[in-house]
Amino acid sequence: MGDTSGKIPYPIKLDDYAQVTQILTLRKEQLELSLYLEEWSDAHKTSNNIYELMKKSSKKKTESQIKEIYQEFYGHLSSIFWESKLYLFHCYALQNV
Repeated sequence: MGDTSGKIPYPIKLDDYAQVTQILTLRKEQLELSLYLEEWSDAHKTSNNIYELMKKSSKKKTESQIKEIYQEFYGHLSSIFWESKLYLFHCYALQNV
């Protein structure tokens, strides 16, 4: 079969700016699709993943790029909180948009 030492065959390098950007783009599309299909648990999990990626990549991006990403993220997050009837968090997310 091959090497079964438990290593990931194609690991993602979170230090590589291009890979993080690709992952963020993919997760953004995944979040938008989850919201469209009203799959709130998937949307919540994806938003957590996006937030962690944004924290890691915010050091390498310019101020305008970060602002744009955060605006989209908090806009989607407010939709999740509204549907979950978590109105306080919905307002907080809207404040950050």
